[in-house]
Amino acid sequence: MGGLRRVATWVFRALLLLLLSVLALMNADLVQLRFFGQQWQAPLPLVVLASVIFGILIALIASLERFATLRGQIAALRHEVQVHEAERHRSPRVASVTDFDPDAVRPMER
Repeated sequence: MGGLRRVATWVFRALLLLLLSVLALMNADLVQLRFFGQQWQAPLPLVVLASVIFGILIALIASLERFATLRGQIAALRHEVQVHEAERHRSPRVASVTDFDPDAVRPMER
């Protein structure tokens, strides 16, 4: 069942790639880009691809601080778990004969 799902996923991805490639080739007209007085011409698919990549980079840069904060919290929690595990596995002290205090024993009441 899992193998069939994996094959279906790859077939879907291949068809999507093919569809997007055909769309890009059919709309490969040149577009004008104006930026601070500069003007360029580039194919529309290239402009769209560059825009998507630029947006992804901005999102990654914006999320780096959050990732670093979460990594620090994970490290602190792992350390805390290790401390608790060490305390839990610490063996209790076994009483010896020398610890016995006969005066501390109360006689049994009937």
